[in-house]
Amino acid sequence: RLAAHLGMAFATYSTLVWTGLGIFHFPNDVLKEGKSRVTELARSLSSTTFQHARKLRGGAIGVAHLLFLTAMSGAFVAGNE
Repeated sequence: RLAAHLGMAFATYSTLVWTGLGIFHFPNDVLKEGKSRVTELARSLSSTTFQHARKLRGGAIGVAHLLFLTAMSGAFVAGNE
């Protein structure tokens, strides 16, 4: 039961953070042509930069999964003596 509650708490918190970051926007992000400044910045970067960013993102997702797995395994062994 503890692991279920802890897992639900992590899922709820992660969803709240994801939604909060999703609604955080920059009011002056759109240029006159209707294109985003982020899109223009992305087009100006090299392909090796995107490869490094993809590796970093993959590593960050992996660390997040390991963190969740560690917390869940701690919940399963809580109270064992």
